[in-house]
Amino acid sequence: MKKMSYFVLFALLSFSIYAQDSKTTLTTRDYLALQYPSNITLSEDGTQVLFTVREVDFEKSRFYRHVWKVDINNKEPRQITFSDGSELAPAWSPDASWITFLSNRTYHDNEGISKRTQQVWIMSSFFGEAQQLTNFPGGVSNYCWAPAGDKIICITRSQPSIQEQKKHLQQSKQKFDSNLVGEPLLPMEIWIVDMQSRKAKQICTADAGMDEIDCSPVGNHLVYSV
Repeated sequence: MKKMSYFVLFALLSFSIYAQDSKTTLTTRDYLALQYPSNITLSEDGTQVLFTVREVDFEKSRFYRHVWKVDINNKEPRQITFSDGSELAPAWSPDASWITFLSNRTYHDNEGISKRTQQVWIMSSFFGEAQQLTNFPGGVSNYCWAPAGDKIICITRSQPSIQEQKKHLQQSKQKFDSNLVGEPLLPMEIWIVDMQSRKAKQICTADAGMDEIDCSPVGNHLVYSV
């Protein structure tokens, strides 16, 4: 716990950029430009930490986050993602050999169409580029590793029927794409991705308000919040 406390303090001091001079007034722009860590995740052996850092792009008027990694011993943070989107929810595989995270970076679906729905991406914890792990039309809102490290459990939203999709496309072309207040949401789905074959299998449909999910230590139960 002491090591973790030292790291959090170190990270805050290293990445918070603010006016040190008492004569300098902190402006709104200075406040928006503050960089601070979040989504802090400790590896199973307690030697490495993943976290995200929020930054601002004033030209595009948006915030984005990227994943950073630091070794507890040398305390030298290193940015490991550099996409055109944002990353969040970084996680270690149980053996710390893989790093996963959610990202809305640009990718191409099976038909070659460019998309930016949030998916799970994976990369080696030692070197290499991140690879797309999931390709759910509804994106991935949350995920977790199975304790054995052989599977990843994902939450995605069900997709409308082909008829509904055609209807929405036609309405969009007519610039009539409003959402009705109180319109029921499509249910969420729980899928399991096999890490060896990289194939996904749906295990159930769940409440439309499902948010977070986790796996029991022995891997025989799933819990989620709604």
